[in-house]
Amino acid sequence: MGQDFKEHANNVMLLLTLSCYIDACTNTPSYVANGLGMPKICGFFAILGAIINLVLIYPLSKWLNINGIALSFLLAQIIAAPTFVIYVNNKLP
Repeated sequence: MGQDFKEHANNVMLLLTLSCYIDACTNTPSYVANGLGMPKICGFFAILGAIINLVLIYPLSKWLNINGIALSFLLAQIIAAPTFVIYVNNKLP
């Protein structure tokens, strides 16, 4: 793998790393919601994130190629993860 791969993979890896970091911030609220018998909340927000990703992935891939695909994952997490954390914090006693 040469310099060309390095130049193209750098942005993708950065975007995916940020996406995974944001997703990791939802682990504790997810465990708490599941432990309190509310798995539908986690399922709903997982589906929400998937739908957002599916809506964004095609146009962004046409516009930014592989970087657009990685950006769609990041944008889905930026929208769904904070919404999930806020909802769980407000829903729990």
